[in-house]
Amino acid sequence: MATATTGRTKGPTTTDLLKDRASLAIAQLSETGRTTFVTATTSLRRERWFAEALDSERYFLLPDPGICARYRGYTEYNPSPVPGATHAKNQVAIVHLCASTIEAGNAQDLEALMAHELSHGLEKEIAGEPTAKLVTQPILAEIAKQLAEAPEFKGQEDAIRQYLFEKRGGYPQAEMFAVLQSVPQNARLQKNDQLLVTLVCELRRMDASRLPEDVRARLIEDLKFRTTFFYDERIHESQGAPAKSLELARQLAMLTLEQALALREIERTENGSPYDIKCRM
Repeated sequence: MATATTGRTKGPTTTDLLKDRASLAIAQLSETGRTTFVTATTSLRRERWFAEALDSERYFLLPDPGICARYRGYTEYNPSPVPGATHAKNQVAIVHLCASTIEAGNAQDLEALMAHELSHGLEKEIAGEPTAKLVTQPILAEIAKQLAEAPEFKGQEDAIRQYLFEKRGGYPQAEMFAVLQSVPQNARLQKNDQLLVTLVCELRRMDASRLPEDVRARLIEDLKFRTTFFYDERIHESQGAPAKSLELARQLAMLTLEQALALREIERTENGSPYDIKCRM
């Protein structure tokens, strides 16, 4: 639990500092790592949706060896001063990418990870926080505050809150959204029912929070709406073959989500499953 906030940026930062930090981190990669990073980024930029995000200077890709014990990637958000303004600040997203994942040399896997993490940032920027986070955040904050008063957890309130968010909070809804958005870039999700397995596991994690049924239904509808809306926007930004490819990905994403929901409903009502799906929780 103490590693839940490993690598987090402390305090406000500037665009120039983040550019320098990202450039230094990329330079510290091996030749293989740098080639893989450039190849993945170039491929991701072929979709205008992600190219515009990266060109906006609101999203920074940061190779980070310090997160590898816990994450392949994660996105954090920090305020950045607006040039020429005294008090106004922009929110920037810092996308931490496990350096070992980059050094593995698989540009396709890295592109999928980038698409996944950027989707977290774009969701927050365009649609706001996932509803699940808004519902659970006050409760988890209070639990974290009380636990941090115990001697063994003293000074760990932020880490406890993040840990609870991942295990019992809004994390599953946010993860399902990002997984569904990364389908066009992630060939692995399209093989051996991997997308279905991933969604069922996140639904199990959501249900572990024991949310009221009406709240759960609202979260699912919100997930469907956000997924459809974002694909529609991505398709609108594209033309020709890329747009057709995104439409096929949208259909696959929504169909698989419906299948996962149906399978999870069987598990919840019949206390069993017709498929042997094992999750890493």
